[in-house]
Amino acid sequence: MEDLLSDLPLPDWANQSLKRAPYVVVRRSAHPSGFVGVGIRGVQRSQRISAWIRPEDIDRVIKPKELNSPQAWNTEYCDTIIHPVYSLQQIAPILKSKGFDWGPTGSTGYELATGIPTVNEYSDLDIVLNVTIPFSQAAAGLLMNELEQASISNLDVQLNTVLGGVSLRDYANAPKVLVKTAMGPLLAKPSDIWYNIN
Repeated sequence: MEDLLSDLPLPDWANQSLKRAPYVVVRRSAHPSGFVGVGIRGVQRSQRISAWIRPEDIDRVIKPKELNSPQAWNTEYCDTIIHPVYSLQQIAPILKSKGFDWGPTGSTGYELATGIPTVNEYSDLDIVLNVTIPFSQAAAGLLMNELEQASISNLDVQLNTVLGGVSLRDYANAPKVLVKTAMGPLLAKPSDIWYNIN
């Protein structure tokens, strides 16, 4: 905990969360030179706080794509599998067959990585697709439909492009898309998300 810097003193819930599981999640945000932007998660959805950490103080990095296989999970589901995890298993063959570099993020990724229960039957399933080769909005729409048909959870699929993070659903349908970048959000034409226009 002493390795983390924050604009505000860490609340009790954040300290308790880090004691229970010393994990943080990477954030796409502006950060001081020499640091990585991270976030601390509590047990409640409202319990989120931003912080920074030096790369040399990071013990291990778990990438979303490492959580595609149950063998990599830090938790077991003996009796019943909760909806987001079941949905993850259903969409995995689709994304694997298309050759994407992908993995779960959000609450589901956090639970699978840490073993700390954070999701329920009504939680969304957050997925990230790391893409460098452009594909059409029509192809994005077909992919989104295929994933939604296979999932029993609401899906939030983000494309990680050279420009930043973009919702797959928005990219498939919108004339302008919101791009999450390290310098803040921006609006861009769908054709521009494949190029660094800064």
